Amino acid sequence: MSNYQFYLLDRQGRTARPPRIAPFMDDAAALAEARKALGDQTIEIWQGERCVATLLHMQKAA
Repeated sequence: MSNYQFYLLDRQGRTARPPRIAPFMDDAAALAEARKALGDQTIEIWQGERCVATLLHMQKAA
């Protein structure tokens, strides 16, 4: 198990608050958890100094 950090980003791409840290078996498990919480925000997933992924929020069409 490794600790992963989940950063919520604001619309300017800055961290909106301190990261949530949680242990996962691998990148796939961390990505699955982040997708559940994605909603209307952008999430960066890090494992130590390695950026695993950036999940972009989807804006609704007008």
